[in-house]
Amino acid sequence: MKSKNSIITRFGTSNSGNFALMFALLLVPMVISIGVAIDFARQYNTGNQLQTAVDAAALQIAQKTESLSDTEALSRAEKLIAANFKGQAFQLNLSRTTSTVKITGQATLPTTFLSILDIKKLYVTRVATANVAQTKFEIALVLDTTGSMEGGKLNAMKAAAKTLVDDLDKQVIATENLKFALVPFATFVNVGPQYGAIMSNGKVTQSPANWIDALGQSPITQQDLGADVSRFALYSHLGHTWKGCIESRPKVNGVDYAVTDTAPDASKPYTLFIPTFAADEPGSYYYMNSWLSDSPATIRQQTWNERRTRYGVNYTSKPTTLSEWAKSAKSWASVTQDNSASAYYSNYHAAKGPNFMCETQAITPLTSDYTKVKSAIDALVAAGNTNILEGAAWGWRVLSPNVPFTEGLPARTSGLNKIMVLLTDGTNFFGHTTSALGSAYTSFGFLVDGRLDGITTNDATVTTAAMDAKTLQACTNAKADGVEIYTILLEESNSKTSALLEKCATNPAHFIPVPDRSGLAAAFAAIKTGITQVKLDE
Repeated sequence: MKSKNSIITRFGTSNSGNFALMFALLLVPMVISIGVAIDFARQYNTGNQLQTAVDAAALQIAQKTESLSDTEALSRAEKLIAANFKGQAFQLNLSRTTSTVKITGQATLPTTFLSILDIKKLYVTRVATANVAQTKFEIALVLDTTGSMEGGKLNAMKAAAKTLVDDLDKQVIATENLKFALVPFATFVNVGPQYGAIMSNGKVTQSPANWIDALGQSPITQQDLGADVSRFALYSHLGHTWKGCIESRPKVNGVDYAVTDTAPDASKPYTLFIPTFAADEPGSYYYMNSWLSDSPATIRQQTWNERRTRYGVNYTSKPTTLSEWAKSAKSWASVTQDNSASAYYSNYHAAKGPNFMCETQAITPLTSDYTKVKSAIDALVAAGNTNILEGAAWGWRVLSPNVPFTEGLPARTSGLNKIMVLLTDGTNFFGHTTSALGSAYTSFGFLVDGRLDGITTNDATVTTAAMDAKTLQACTNAKADGVEIYTILLEESNSKTSALLEKCATNPAHFIPVPDRSGLAAAFAAIKTGITQVKLDE
């Protein structure tokens, strides 16, 4: 069976001259119209590609605009556009203000069918304007300074953190819009000795901050110390000055104050922050901080009133104010102390005494003094065990407007970004030992005190799980308060810690595992890019 001829074939072979002539006359404009449409479609697609290229270039130049000269900016923009607009020629114009980058790109497109109409070229022009958003940044650098960070890791962290400060300083035009805080953490976090009480010759010569538990009123149990005892009076009597480290707040009436930003209130002693005091431990190989010559070989066999003579403390009626404590301490008996370096840990030789384990550098509150921040980073030293919980909790507190640090603006202030960058190289560790105390002195006292959720079992798996849960709760609470959290896990393969830090972060993309310290610079650079607010004008 013969196939039917197409209508075009039939038109072309028609015996009718009229049909053949009409077809010939219509065919030329039809072909030209199709060709013109193809040329304009090429122009449209080229325009889209050019817009994408100038958008990307404007954003990237805007992120670095303060560090680039006009020549450098133009050269970088040309390279960026060439990479995204491959194989096509273009011309570029770039203009800048203190807060914007405007890029105009023009491409010339040779025509195919339009050349029949003597249109040899089509021009494509696209414009992108990027603004560095003048939002405010409050950034807490929460950095692990435990003993395992010593050496190359600590140096790499310092370099990367200082570079982040420098890069953001160049990016944010108004200095008052960018503030940094530094929160070093190890066994403890150090708020600074300037907030404690100092006594001399029967008088209080430095009054404590009102958020410090100066009279021992917090409802905690501390091995070897009595209730309602002023630790500052003990420090003063023994010839020491409190270095500034803080214990974890207790859990009261179902509220875990260790993981909250609840403002301290003297009428609610459990909300006050507790100064550390490392009690004298028995003089035995199994203990690390025996600093009184008359330490007993056993523990918990005496009441505080029986034990206090070991510290030379002597009073008939217990003082109730700091002034009374100062007057009383003036007459207490002197005691012999051994404040030599502890030899318990092979890599930790801090002096024994009431400040034992308080080797962490003090917090640097939010400030726009970037030189001060970088100097504080340079001064970091490595010592102590890993307590990520305290780092996360105090990272949130320095960003909060609540006492003890009030430099932060109120949460969710318009245009404000509160950011925590938390870095650790280890897993939460309670500091277990084989002694009857069960552990080294920690922010929860000793293991036998049961202050970590009532746990007294000498099992690191159990205590680490409890500390992890509290760490995650601190992160969750901070995020609910509007804090954006980036976490970095450095050279640590523990899967549970990895999962913890990923959950602590604002989202999985904010968690950055760094298998080798050489990757720290890139990790901090990625964080800088993530927090820099650059937008394209519509």
